Amino acid sequence: MATIQRVTGLASGMDYESIVEKLMTAESAKLNKYKQTKQIYEWQQEIYRDVNTSLSSLKTSAYNLKLSSAYNAYTAESDDTSVVTATATSSAEAGTYSVKVTQLATTTQKSATSISAALESSAEITDFDVSGKDFTVTFDGTEKTLSWSSSEGSYTTLAELQAGLQDKIDDAFGENQVTVSTTTSNGIQFEAANSVYKSNIIVGSGTTDDALVQLNFSDGDQSQIDLDTDLEDLKFANGSLTFDTDGNLNFTINGSNFSVAKTDSLQTLITTVNNDEDADVIMAYDSDKDVLTIKRKSSGAGKDITLTDGDGGNFSTAVGFDATVAGKNAIFSYIDNDGVETDNIEKASNTVTLDGVTFKLLKADDTEFKSITVSQNVDDVYDKIESFVTQYNETIDKINTLVEEDRDYDYQPLTSDQEEEMTDEEIETWNTKAKAGLLSKDSALEGIVREMRYALSSIVSGADSEYNQLSEFGITTSSDYSENGKLEIDEDTLKGIISENPNAVYEFFAGAASNLKGDSLSGTVDVDSKSFKVAINGITQEVTLSGSYDLSTSSGKTSFISGINSQLNDTLGTNQLIATLDSNNKIVFSSPKGYSFTLNSGTTSDALSVLGFSDGDEYDNSDQGIIPQIYNKLTTAISSLVTKSGLSTATTTSDSSTIGTWISDLEEKIDEEQERLDDVETRYYKQFTAMESYISKMNSQSSWLSQYTSSSSS
Repeated sequence: MATIQRVTGLASGMDYESIVEKLMTAESAKLNKYKQTKQIYEWQQEIYRDVNTSLSSLKTSAYNLKLSSAYNAYTAESDDTSVVTATATSSAEAGTYSVKVTQLATTTQKSATSISAALESSAEITDFDVSGKDFTVTFDGTEKTLSWSSSEGSYTTLAELQAGLQDKIDDAFGENQVTVSTTTSNGIQFEAANSVYKSNIIVGSGTTDDALVQLNFSDGDQSQIDLDTDLEDLKFANGSLTFDTDGNLNFTINGSNFSVAKTDSLQTLITTVNNDEDADVIMAYDSDKDVLTIKRKSSGAGKDITLTDGDGGNFSTAVGFDATVAGKNAIFSYIDNDGVETDNIEKASNTVTLDGVTFKLLKADDTEFKSITVSQNVDDVYDKIESFVTQYNETIDKINTLVEEDRDYDYQPLTSDQEEEMTDEEIETWNTKAKAGLLSKDSALEGIVREMRYALSSIVSGADSEYNQLSEFGITTSSDYSENGKLEIDEDTLKGIISENPNAVYEFFAGAASNLKGDSLSGTVDVDSKSFKVAINGITQEVTLSGSYDLSTSSGKTSFISGINSQLNDTLGTNQLIATLDSNNKIVFSSPKGYSFTLNSGTTSDALSVLGFSDGDEYDNSDQGIIPQIYNKLTTAISSLVTKSGLSTATTTSDSSTIGTWISDLEEKIDEEQERLDDVETRYYKQFTAMESYISKMNSQSSWLSQYTSSSSS
């Protein structure tokens, strides 16, 4: 905008600023209208996007209810949790399972006991007189000073010195805590009295006349190794470590080679070993017992620990691994849901999964079977449905409020001049009223609610005839007209059906939406090298099966379905098509994503007839359960609102939505109108400047004439 030369009105006495401002206020009416319209569009866009956020959340909730896993929630309770606990997977069957634990799985372990060098004099003691001397002893973390006055401690033999030291130790820490003895090299040794729990003993220099030097100890000598000490300075009971010419300690555990620098600590060595996944061991030092252990991470028989020293190293011999306990398999007996007992099952782990139930063996007790009861988790399924209903109610309440609000046209978006005259609180109050009713009777939003209500009131033809309407599950539309179609749940009715007929719940809400059910199967089903074709999502693939399965047992059923799903995932992709087996031994093929699909005979040896299907059997997703119907309608609604209002992440330049385009067009008009107003304002000031200049000249001429007339008359 060009700089406007403002005039002062000195000649005319007129307030040009005020005059131009009033003129421009009148001229700005069109600009203000554009800006107000743009603000309305922006508010509408904001509201639409907020609705879309709610619809997206509802769609996510609907998607979760489309999955069969949402309805396959089970609980497992053990009658003796000290022996065995259990959790049920989605493939479990309700019923009773029994386990008798004969033996727990254990890991192989190597251990080295009393690995630290003894805390003893480094040389023969020749002077036994410690009168007037002292030194410190730390035991169990407590430091005490052992001191002798000048009138005591004048020992003449090693035995007298040993007895005197023992008295001082007992006086400081109590009897039977630290034992003082003599060594074969005529020295003194300190050790914990308890042979199992060996608290560390540390000796330190005295504060007056140090006795340690006389006893041939150094300040800081201790009875146990220090994990932070460099390897080259460690003293083990079997001697010090040796290293290769590069100063590294080399050894191999279970085929994994290790090379640790002599300047590294024992803690570094332990961490290095534990972080090696291939070694499959955990190394640990127990300072309470002075024991170093190496334990296999994985349990089970036959999983040994092989430790060998490498070039120049002596780790295994210096530490002295003197005991090995071999790992064992878990051994247990099992009775499945059909009452079939299998004895002496061996597993490498104490956590085993059978028939869709994961058992955790905790204690051996072969006196009796422990029972695990698997039952439908009614509360879990109910909570998921209730959560969807709650979210649905909140969503339609939001939409109904928007479309039923009346618009007060007295409240239009404020102009910048109007905002300058108002407080922030007044502006906020005004804008709230101006936003109200912007989507009143909006056909798009009304259509979304109408479509969802239609889906919820529809009959699901593929479901159980007794349970093919929402009301039959205790979910009804509120009789209160003011609730505008909100749903209400009769908790007892819904929970009763979930408990007594869970398959009906699945078929109505999700199962009927994407499944194809075959004929009942029995006995042994042989599908080895047999195949069938699947046409789904525009692609046809041939699925080849393997194995023979006894469907009279729970384990046979589980293995059968697991094998089919494994091949489906490998051939079609994960979760394109899944198989389950219902209570009547009927295979149910379903698409978690709601795709239509067709089954056709295999090229060579056909599997369809064996599985209870016929060539050409198909599922048409036009016959859907209510949740997939809602899901698809939400997908359409969200897409429609995105077309109308754009994504919340869209910028002004990237927003090609309908409202976004309107806003863009208005911004161009606003720019053009602003340029016009700038020109008009410039023209006004130029005109007033010219007038002011003319008046100034007239005033000058008038003044000259007045002066001339006055001088002439005189």
